[in-house]
Formats: sequence, structure tokens, C-alpha cells
Amino acid sequence: MDDMEYLLLKLSHTANDYHARVSELKQEVSRIRQLPCFDGKAIYKDTHYLVLVPRMINGERKLRYIGRDPVKIEQALKAVERGDRLRIIESEINDLERAADQFLSQLRQAATTLSPKEICKEIPL
Repeated sequence: MDDMEYLLLKLSHTANDYHARVSELKQEVSRIRQLPCFDGKAIYKDTHYLVLVPRMINGERKLRYIGRDPVKIEQALKAVERGDRLRIIESEINDLERAADQFLSQLRQAATTLSPKEICKEIPL
């Protein structure tokens, strides 16, 4: 296998890995969004009842009273967990997309001056 074939093979594997991970994350986002999610945190007020505190939007937030019902509390806490997971996944997708953009930029720059063998040394694949 010559240097160009090796480079193309490595690029193909890298692109496939990236695509598979992003696809997997987007499927998880889709599954999570089918269920109730809450973007904020849960606190116990006076140690007796649960209140959901959303993230502030335009300087405002409206607390959601859940109360003391164990079923409602469990549902609310799961919605908060899903909201947290959603933020983490969306951040990972953004990180992957940013990394892919940087990778392509490095590859374009390297392709103008380096041989395939040198590109493999310069850019982590």
C-alpha cells in the first residue's frame, strides 16, 4: 500500500468513526426529547416539597412546584436528569463538530505543502 492509499484509508476510518459517533449521539437526543425534560435543577423547599428551578431566560425564571407526591417527585427528578444528559450530549456534538472543522482546516493546509506520509505525521488520525 502506498502512502496515498494509506492516508485515504486513515481518513476514511476517521470520517466513519466521527459520523458513527455523531449519529449515535443524535439518536440519543431524539430518544430523550420524546420524554419530558427539564432544563434546570430540583431543590427541596423547607425540606418538605420539591420545586423545579429552571435556568434563567432573559433575567426571569418561573419556579415549578412539584410538591410531596412521590410519583410526581420521581417523574420530575427523571426529567431533570434527562435535561442534564441532553445538555451533555449537545455539548459533545458541538465539540465533535468543532474538532472536525479544525481537522479539515489542518488537512487543507497540510495538503498544499506536505506529502501523504508527512500529513500522517503532522495530523493525528
